Amino acid sequence: MSVASARLDLLPVGGFLIGKLASYSALGALLGALGAAVSLSVDARTAVQQVGHQPAVAAVRGW
Repeated sequence: MSVASARLDLLPVGGFLIGKLASYSALGALLGALGAAVSLSVDARTAVQQVGHQPAVAAVRGW
């Protein structure tokens, strides 16, 4: 395999990785903007924490 053909083999991989980085960055920016725009009330945050806490307690206790 020549150096030129090895470089050609890397082009699709590099394109995929650059596209993946760009799409993850765009998604992170959108989710960050959404998180900055939306604010949960204290009651809603408490409810979310309680719901998330239950499976963790069950896993530790072996239920």
